[in-house]
Amino acid sequence: MIALPRTRGFYAGNWQILLTNRILSAVLAASRSCELLHLDTRRNCGKNPIRCALNPRIAMKSLILKLLFLASFLVSVPCLARSQSIYGAYQDCPFHCRTIKINADRTFEYRLNGDLYNDQRYEGTWRFVGRNKIKATSPVDHSPLRVSERLGNQPNYYTLLVVAPNGAVVSGVTISGIANHKRFIVATNEDGTAQIPICRRFRISFRDYWGKHAIRNLSARQFIIELSVEQMTNDAIDETWLIEDRRLYVAGRDGSFDKGHWLDKLSNEEARKIFH
Repeated sequence: MIALPRTRGFYAGNWQILLTNRILSAVLAASRSCELLHLDTRRNCGKNPIRCALNPRIAMKSLILKLLFLASFLVSVPCLARSQSIYGAYQDCPFHCRTIKINADRTFEYRLNGDLYNDQRYEGTWRFVGRNKIKATSPVDHSPLRVSERLGNQPNYYTLLVVAPNGAVVSGVTISGIANHKRFIVATNEDGTAQIPICRRFRISFRDYWGKHAIRNLSARQFIIELSVEQMTNDAIDETWLIEDRRLYVAGRDGSFDKGHWLDKLSNEEARKIFH
């Protein structure tokens, strides 16, 4: 009998062991059949040369296919064990609630609610990077910018103003581009404005959002950029998670895990109330 590997949260049961032994029995039978066919074709090679040439090859191909199937089965068992133990929803609520739901189809759902958050949700994909360790990423927002171009008196530079949907100015927005074959990068000041050299296009970056704008009117000198709520609040997920003993740990910037802080696994009923 063959003992399959035991992994956290899962153990290869009797049916896996029985199936594996039956596969091995089939492989051994195929191997024996190959030897018998080889002896048979040697005796009858003169009478039927095609049979002599083909039978051992057919038997060998059958044997190889069975070995490949067995190998793939044995490899899949620890992968299945590793994945089944991490599925579900995890949550922590220090000031706001952060809830992460890991799905079996290699996707995840990420929810922030309470305090300064108003039920913000993100979706993305994950992949294994180690034992019970996964890399989770979500798409970065590159939606088009809403830009108004206006004429101005300044001949040698552009003036940009960045505002929120409610008209409030937005400081700390990064503006970059290339002018006269040189790269420039500036940030909006406290009144939401910045000056950049004359160029054909520029890029706006704020938090995890970035978008590009190509100048339409070459005579324009003033640009008003209105960021949407989604663009201003976009936070792309790019994290590594470790799941152990019904706890989810988030890696720090250095890749290490602080075992003093974690998200607890929720029951299926609790998860359904949040992700309905």
